[in-house]
Amino acid sequence: MKKHLLIILFGSLSMLAFAQTSDESDIKKVCETETRAWLEKDAATFNNCWQLRPYSRIIVTTEEGQTISIRSDQMAAANVENMGGGGTFANSNYQIHVEDNSAWATYDELKTDAAGPHPSYEIRLLEKVNGAWKIVAMSAHHYKAK
Repeated sequence: MKKHLLIILFGSLSMLAFAQTSDESDIKKVCETETRAWLEKDAATFNNCWQLRPYSRIIVTTEEGQTISIRSDQMAAANVENMGGGGTFANSNYQIHVEDNSAWATYDELKTDAAGPHPSYEIRLLEKVNGAWKIVAMSAHHYKAK
């Protein structure tokens, strides 16, 4: 009897660990899809990564120290001309926390374009909507590469 309980317990813990790994993988994917879409000026894909809520917001600190805050009503009105201008990116050092249908992810991002490298610290707040992770808010803090 004890052996069966241990098997059930181990199986349950294994499934829980797999579910968390799957969520983390899906969260990384949506964060990277959103960035790629931004750089490529792909508004449809970018918007598909987001679930706009009344509390949605984008906060960006530029390399020069300027802070930009964009509310959800401004995001809905954004046009493709304001999106990124190409280049590549690499994300690293992910830290992800999942709690039911909410999550946050922090990571380092390095965008590179014709002007050179643009490192930043990034955070995304996410919600699971109809089984898919969607970004509801973000913050990016750019700094000068050393």
